[in-house]
Amino acid sequence: MQVYASMILGRFAGRFGRAVALADSFVGVAPPNMQAGLIESYNMCQTPMVRESATFSAMCASGDLTIQEMFYDTMKAWPNVTFANINSKTDLIQILFYDLWTDFEAPHYANIEGIRYFVRVNDYLDRYNESPNYISYLLNGGHHVFLEDNVLYTADPQGEMGRGLVAKPLLVDWISGLVGEATYASASSVCNGIRYDRTFWSKYLAGVLYCAAEQTPKFASLS
Repeated sequence: MQVYASMILGRFAGRFGRAVALADSFVGVAPPNMQAGLIESYNMCQTPMVRESATFSAMCASGDLTIQEMFYDTMKAWPNVTFANINSKTDLIQILFYDLWTDFEAPHYANIEGIRYFVRVNDYLDRYNESPNYISYLLNGGHHVFLEDNVLYTADPQGEMGRGLVAKPLLVDWISGLVGEATYASASSVCNGIRYDRTFWSKYLAGVLYCAAEQTPKFASLS
């Protein structure tokens, strides 16, 4: 979603009243040079997702393009669109992506584990959170991908099988709030855990069950 959002919104410009760009289970935590290496390997600078944007083209040519920059720039370019991430705090598959790259392509870099992964996730989400039209839904645990899985209907902030028994809202209800006209005004960031500010969690002191105080509560606001 982060890569395609700008192109898709541009193709449908003027043809929608409201839109939501919802990124499921990929924030893009990566070792140094991984994104640059993949962009070069797949010749991404020549793809429509990049070529249709002068900003992305210039960044790609200079070697500065990342999926985070693409998502952030798209948020700023489309202030009337809601942007959101769904992500587990210790997504096992995203951690595996990181570790496979370091094992095979960059063995001089250390692997990553849940605490450091979640700090990196919050680093990116903190920047996204600067945009008034951005919100997030974070879940405890390591589950990967929700929209195409039956756990979409059981997941809550406590994890994929929480069923709303301890924490709310259910993920499916939160998504309904994003896309439903009647409940849109209540769409806000969701996270279950003790709230710590960045001066604490960024030093890897808070574990993996906390919530970044800078990110919640946060209500989506569109121009």
